[in-house]
Amino acid sequence: MDRKTFSISGAAFFGAFAAVICLATLHGCSRNGDLLALVNGQPITLKDFSIFLANKPRALVVTENGKSDLPVSGTLGGQAAVEIVKQELELQLAREKGLFPTEAELEHEVDVRKRQNPTFLLDLEAQGVTLDVIRKSIQISLAEEKLVTQGVKVTTEQAKAYIHSHPSEFLNPARVKLAFILVRSEDAEKPVDEALAAGQSFTDVALKYSQASTAAAYNGGLTDPSTDLPAITSLADIVQGAIAGLDLYGSSIWVPFGNGFARFYVEKLVKAQPMKIDADKLESVRRALARRKGEQVNDLNAMLKQKIAQSTIKILPDEYKNAMDEDANAP
Repeated sequence: MDRKTFSISGAAFFGAFAAVICLATLHGCSRNGDLLALVNGQPITLKDFSIFLANKPRALVVTENGKSDLPVSGTLGGQAAVEIVKQELELQLAREKGLFPTEAELEHEVDVRKRQNPTFLLDLEAQGVTLDVIRKSIQISLAEEKLVTQGVKVTTEQAKAYIHSHPSEFLNPARVKLAFILVRSEDAEKPVDEALAAGQSFTDVALKYSQASTAAAYNGGLTDPSTDLPAITSLADIVQGAIAGLDLYGSSIWVPFGNGFARFYVEKLVKAQPMKIDADKLESVRRALARRKGEQVNDLNAMLKQKIAQSTIKILPDEYKNAMDEDANAP
């Protein structure tokens, strides 16, 4: 099982979070009424935004190689409309089955997430996200989890046994701080190699010769030095391959990188270490195991399809009316 499985508060929460934010925006939950923006005094209304979003066919997404502008299936507005409807159906299903998250469960989940990340609420509120929206998102993710795990029992002892038998899944990943030098042609490699061979520091050489746009701002580094050290596994495959086997202060050979060639230098290396398994982490593992087991017996998609077939769903804005049909007919 991939370690990501054990983050109960991860993908499910942020999927719910995005849809709740979208709904709040489209319904005018704004400090400025029905306005999205004023551009040199010219208003852009939330209605304008809704129509634009409804027909937006592309999205900026994050990939291993950075940000990419890619086409979406249908439109972003249509996807959001379908997602928010399905989340409401999930809540209704949870109520019908006696699985709706209680206020105590909701408060407990908020407390757990604050212990895992003390600035969890502050970070979101700083982005203008209200506490009500955050709580609704958590409520949706809890309801989904309870639907999937209904009738499933996984004990704390079973979670402990799993951790004991799968130690490699419970490691804090190795992290690295890299300096790098980027050149646009193979001819430009020679002065770099000569300077390094003469004993100049890798950083000094990077600042002098690197053609990377971030060379000065990052002091010759591959990543922003003001942020946490990146996990080695989060780096592009070409970078991982180049530094494989390097120890601290080791330097790679030239490798193709971006639209040129690069050498990498290990400035700091933090090896993988066992995670601290506290009560919250143990409970997270137990819940993740229950979810994995539950997915084998409780098909949430099938439940939703049945609920949709039994429901009366009327989407009012013209730009979203066909979204549910398009989703049902999607391959």
